[in-house]
Formats: sequence, structure tokens, C-alpha cells
Amino acid sequence: MQHNWSRHVRLIISGIIGATLIGLYFGSPVYGFTFAVAVYLWWTLKQIGRLYKWLGNPNASEQAPQSVGLWGDIFDYLHKLHQTHLTTQDRLRAQINRVQESTNAMRDGVVMTDHRGAMEWWNGSAEYLLGFRRTTDHGQLIHNLIRTPAFKSYFDSRNYREPLEIHSPAKPHIHLQIQISLFGDDDRLIVAKDVTRLYQ
Repeated sequence: MQHNWSRHVRLIISGIIGATLIGLYFGSPVYGFTFAVAVYLWWTLKQIGRLYKWLGNPNASEQAPQSVGLWGDIFDYLHKLHQTHLTTQDRLRAQINRVQESTNAMRDGVVMTDHRGAMEWWNGSAEYLLGFRRTTDHGQLIHNLIRTPAFKSYFDSRNYREPLEIHSPAKPHIHLQIQISLFGDDDRLIVAKDVTRLYQ
């Protein structure tokens, strides 16, 4: 990349010098120099416009804008970065889907919230045990859905060495054991186990 950059700079300087010499041949080197700089500035602004348009919506086309010289290398490099990003994104999405599929197969309720307690994701068992609704509860604070004061105190305490036992807010006959773990940027992973038989 560094070698290509040096070569492109030499070509640009050579072009400007060449235009200046042609202007000198016709008796006006300043005009030749000015013309060369103006043409290069026009070309650069045109490539910047194409780059700006592509960066605004890179997924609209699989290929980056085509060009030559320095701008051709820049477009190629950015296109490779974009393709690498898409590949990484697809791999991460596949891993997330596998985790969610395996979590959905669990009998325990699993809930993910941010640091405030805003609901981000939960599995089917959490819907059954806690009464969450996928259509309306996303983004809601979990304290507003599990209104047991002990749960809010437990959530805010950040001391999760021991689990909390409460009744299900949706099915009071179900006794739950709640365990919270911290991850990411102070986000919460909440696991709710049905311990009704053990409790009885």
C-alpha cells in the first residue's frame, strides 16, 4: 500500500510538471500549471462524490465504484474491508442464531436486559414462566413486568451470589428461582427456574 501511494504521488507530480512544461512551450507555464491543478481537483472532487454516495449505502451494490490510479486503490481497499465486515457480520449472526435456538430449547426462562433493565431478548420459557409478550414487551423495563419489590431490590443490588425466590407474576402457583449474571456493559442475563416441586 505504501509503495502504491509513493507511485501515485510521483505520477501526480509528473503530470503537473508535464502540464507546466507544455504551458512553458506555449509561453505561459502558469496557465499549464493552473490547468493541471484544476483538472486534478475536478477529478478528485468527482471521486470523493462517488465515494460519499457509495458509503451512504454500500449494500446497494456489491461492487465499490470503479476508478483508476490512487482512487482505484482506495475503492478496492474499502471494498475488501466492507466484504470482510459482511463476512464477520454473517458469522456472528449465525452464532447468535445458534445460541438463541439452543436457549429456546431450555426449560428455564432466559432473559437479556441492558443495564437499566430494558428487555432486549428472552426465550419461549420466559414467556411461559414470566408472562412476557414478544409483541409488546420488547424495550420495556423488566421491573414494570415483574413488580415484586424483592426482585427490583435484587436487580439493583448487583449482589447476585445467591439466587432469589419469588412467585411467577403470570402464574402465582409457580415458584421461581431467579439468578442474575452481569455481562457486557453492565447488562444482565436473567435465568428463571421453575422450582415449584422442590419448594413444595
